[in-house]
Amino acid sequence: MAHYSDLSISTRAQLQLLDNVANQDIEMRIAATDTIYIVADTNILLDHIRILKSLVEDIAFVRVPITIICPGIVLHELDCQKNDTGLGRRARNATDWMLREVTRKDLPQPIVKGQAQRETCRQSKNWKTKDRSEAWSNNDDLIIDCCKYFESKAATVLYTCDKNLCLRCDQEGLRFISPPSPNQYTSLDLVKCIQGILPEYGAYLNKIVQNYSRVVRNNSKQDEGMTVDDDIVVQVPQATLVHQQVIDRFVPLLRGLVQQIGDAEIENVQKSSNSASRYAPKWQQNNKPVEEWEVGECLEFLQHKKRTVFTNPDPPLERFLRHPYSRNGALSGAEWAASAWRAAVASLRQIGETWKDETMLEHVELLDQYVKFEYQ
Repeated sequence: MAHYSDLSISTRAQLQLLDNVANQDIEMRIAATDTIYIVADTNILLDHIRILKSLVEDIAFVRVPITIICPGIVLHELDCQKNDTGLGRRARNATDWMLREVTRKDLPQPIVKGQAQRETCRQSKNWKTKDRSEAWSNNDDLIIDCCKYFESKAATVLYTCDKNLCLRCDQEGLRFISPPSPNQYTSLDLVKCIQGILPEYGAYLNKIVQNYSRVVRNNSKQDEGMTVDDDIVVQVPQATLVHQQVIDRFVPLLRGLVQQIGDAEIENVQKSSNSASRYAPKWQQNNKPVEEWEVGECLEFLQHKKRTVFTNPDPPLERFLRHPYSRNGALSGAEWAASAWRAAVASLRQIGETWKDETMLEHVELLDQYVKFEYQ
């Protein structure tokens, strides 16, 4: 049996190897135009590694260009925690898994990689070396730096449970996902959340969703009703599943309504050579296709067209229709109070009635029936 000190030495050697692998041949790694980087924080590797493992296997099966990045400072934090009574086992487990992943031979290139020293925005070209102008920095600063570097290469999302770090991302204009406890969501929920944040990558992210559904169907047919996939044993609250369906249904309906009534006007505004004032409505300040508009932009445009003052619910409809944890204040269906569900029904009904959108009103009625039954 290995002694405790042997485990410490082994873990340190593993972390050094991870660092060495990260710094090899970084010049040869050129991100594809459709790459997505997911930067994993320490708390994810310690407490949500089951979800992360499942996500990596999903990515490996369908071969989509998603890479999990482990910041250098996260490796350092795991090294510091390897002898901790409460966290040591989880830190070693995370290190073991990462080492296996970065050295996998069954893939064209590993899905998990560490941050190389030169993969930084610092002028020193080494994330470990402070710039002269830096008076002080902490671990969060280094994670933000890592996110900024990879964001300069391709779409990047930080995956963290640290609320303060989420606030920093919000201030810096970086994307992030702040998940609930690991027994309240699955890798499928994580992928759908990424779809909500990066709708332009929906086509190949949907490959993971479709494969996940195939795995669920196959596992449900195992003998004696036993399931094999680790994610399937997690019971996701019905309200969370319904909320996801609400987002998947009503966001496209809102975008479709905008497209139907304002296609020509939007095209003219976007073709205008004059840049919009910073005080102009949000929908006039972007050149995105309507299919990528956020709910707030859709609502603003609809209000502009009809000069109608929509109900201002609490929470705002645009927040309720965000994918869980994709931004501050975005919750899962189970976390929204009954009043939030009722407010969403009222707002969506007002939009449907204002524009006489029969399809939307039909779906509103179905949602209303669910809310009345569930929150009576």
